[in-house]
Amino acid sequence: MNEYLDSADILTMARTCKSLRLRCYDIYLHRHKVISFSQSFRKLRLRIQILDNVPQLAIYILLSALPPSHFALENLTVSVDIDTLSLLDFSDLIRPFFETRIKVSSVFLYFNHSDLPIYNTYSQLPLAIITLLSSLGTDCLSLNIEGKESSGRPKVKRTQARMKRRSPLAVQASSMGIYTLDSAARRSMYNILMVDLDLAIFEPSRMRKLLPLLLSGSSVVDLTLSSPNSAIIQGVLQDLQLPSMETLKVTVHDILPITLPPYFSSQNPKIQRMSLLNVGHETNTIPYHKRPILRLPPLTKATFSANYSGWLMANNSSLASVEVHPPTTSNDMICDSIRSMIKVINCYNHTPASAFSHGLTLPVHLSSHTTSTSQLTCTCFDGAEDEVASNIRVLHLCVYTLNADVLVRTSLFGL
Repeated sequence: MNEYLDSADILTMARTCKSLRLRCYDIYLHRHKVISFSQSFRKLRLRIQILDNVPQLAIYILLSALPPSHFALENLTVSVDIDTLSLLDFSDLIRPFFETRIKVSSVFLYFNHSDLPIYNTYSQLPLAIITLLSSLGTDCLSLNIEGKESSGRPKVKRTQARMKRRSPLAVQASSMGIYTLDSAARRSMYNILMVDLDLAIFEPSRMRKLLPLLLSGSSVVDLTLSSPNSAIIQGVLQDLQLPSMETLKVTVHDILPITLPPYFSSQNPKIQRMSLLNVGHETNTIPYHKRPILRLPPLTKATFSANYSGWLMANNSSLASVEVHPPTTSNDMICDSIRSMIKVINCYNHTPASAFSHGLTLPVHLSSHTTSTSQLTCTCFDGAEDEVASNIRVLHLCVYTLNADVLVRTSLFGL
């Protein structure tokens, strides 16, 4: 049937008799990739896509035309991909579907970076996200909010999609009560183990009030944050209090150093692994001796950019690995990046510390970096000490070179 009929014929056949209806609906939803099944480790996985690039009729069929027991399968794990446009369009149908039809294990919410200015004047998106969270219940273990650069729908239609769902959202909120929705959303967050947030969506003031809710999960073990600038992430780190968090990964798209508040360890006592990385093409113009010292809580693994005058750890007895990344990959900043990493690797020389593995990721285009400077000379090792830190057990060097349009990665191990 699927091979010989187009989508319109499948929907026509669905109306002919009840025995064919559900089969035709499944074929139609599979064809438009609204649902897809896979098998993994004796578990059946269902992926649901409620996205702007699939027919709205398919989403409507999924949310309202299937019987309550349609996805009641044994050992079924459900992940849902949804974007903000579809969330606004179908919020009044999504909540009962999630509450009564499926048990969601993970949610991926996507937004378009070009829509961020509109979020500041449009009040319905925060309410729609709270409504989504309130419907997840206690089965959801993972929440991702991720930004995209492009969208398939023209801007005018995107704006119209936001506006046309205001009435159902307002009616739903008033019938349930904002407090009831918020309480249900918090109960869902208490059970989530992994959170991955693109903080760009919270730059508009209307969206920023959602952050305390999304970072309130007492069970969160793994937290990943991506921020467009240091100001947002520093505010988040000041208030972060996750008693079960073991892994924190932070990426900031500017050159300013990421610092931790002095009480960070007491508010997040189980932290073991931390990554604090800057991603950008600018250079840090602050002299080395004026840059802050990165003060870390006791960790087993630390990863950070060479953006500091040094680093200290409150208790390094469990430290097994340190990785340092260049703060910039621009050609004309390679020497500066190398010098900053040498500073970091030497800062623990002759200090009491357990032996640990140390990794350095060198900038790209390393072999041609002198051609981008006016002096055509390398200053990578100006002022460097002859002896590296004596407590480094293994040194990992990741070197990237570009030859004949082929990117080659080599690693050097051993000390």
